[in-house]
Amino acid sequence: MTLFALWSGIQPQAQFSIFELIMRVSPLSKTILLLLLFLSIATWAIFFIKLWVWHMMNRDDETFIQVFHRTRDILRLSQDVSRYPRSGLAQILAQLGEQVRTLRKQKKGKTLLWRETLFSTLERAIHEATEGHEKYHGFLATTAGVAPFIGLFGTVLGIIAAFEQIGAYRTADLSVVAPGIAEALVATAAGLAAAIPALIFYNYFSTRLRKYRTDLQDFGSYLIDTFSAEPIL
Repeated sequence: MTLFALWSGIQPQAQFSIFELIMRVSPLSKTILLLLLFLSIATWAIFFIKLWVWHMMNRDDETFIQVFHRTRDILRLSQDVSRYPRSGLAQILAQLGEQVRTLRKQKKGKTLLWRETLFSTLERAIHEATEGHEKYHGFLATTAGVAPFIGLFGTVLGIIAAFEQIGAYRTADLSVVAPGIAEALVATAAGLAAAIPALIFYNYFSTRLRKYRTDLQDFGSYLIDTFSAEPIL
């Protein structure tokens, strides 16, 4: 049953499946459809992989923050964060703690330079903690921007095929032009099917990453204020 029949409820006399339609298109159109299929499969694979990565990171963050709130010596805790390998919060604490110990060994007082050094360390730590989460964002953005145009190219090929049929049979009867038009519409649908999820996933993960960076910045600022208030040993 065709998509039109499913949508309208009308039962056409001659029915063909989408697969049969794809098998009838030109080799170039098949190549375009295969490319769009690859982009679509890769987009969904990236979505589920990144969902899993974010889930594991959030789990480590939650476990770490529970331990953090129970501890009285956060500087000592900063030396034992290996149990939270995916936690960005733990990485922030580890790098700030290491920098504080270095500053104390150098006998540097808590001056404005002392805080500037810690904030510089914080920015570097945030970048390292979130760098991996930007992976594949470029692919999603590219797919969202390029897939509709690839589908449009396939659409143009389908329209050209329809005109060639008109010229060959010297008639514009629907039975003659329908295969070319159907080929054009399939390419358009395939392009949108690849582009729309890619755009949604890109915006979703980009927004989530921006919020996470803000959370890391707030947590790091809290740590710096805490370290600044402690006496120098």
